[in-house]
Amino acid sequence: MDLYLKYGFVVIDKPMGGPTSHEVAAWVKKMLNLDKAGHSGTLDPGGVSGVLPIALGESTKAMPAINTLDKEYVMVMKLHGDVDDEKLRAVLREFTGAIYQRPPLRSAVKRQLRIKHVYELELLERMVSTY
Repeated sequence: MDLYLKYGFVVIDKPMGGPTSHEVAAWVKKMLNLDKAGHSGTLDPGGVSGVLPIALGESTKAMPAINTLDKEYVMVMKLHGDVDDEKLRAVLREFTGAIYQRPPLRSAVKRQLRIKHVYELELLERMVSTY
């Protein structure tokens, strides 16, 4: 167990509207009585849920390399009206390429403008709601 706590990761399913990513990492550090713990990216506390990898102990040294890797996200979107599939795909294409971001106000990182690249947005499945 000592090896896992020194060189391991835990994966947290961070809820929407819950704590910040930094708070989750601090809680893990405290619960496991560690000197170091860190996360690999910020999930907006108000509007995003998702998987948050937390590095434990010495594995925090790997985080700069992990942060440079591509990430893949899956989302569920509710539309307020009927939209043709091709029109929806056209709108998704508008969000590919360079995306400019600024970390949220409640963030442990410096609030400087960052440029991220979205390589692809793909419509995987579509369901028609009856409500």
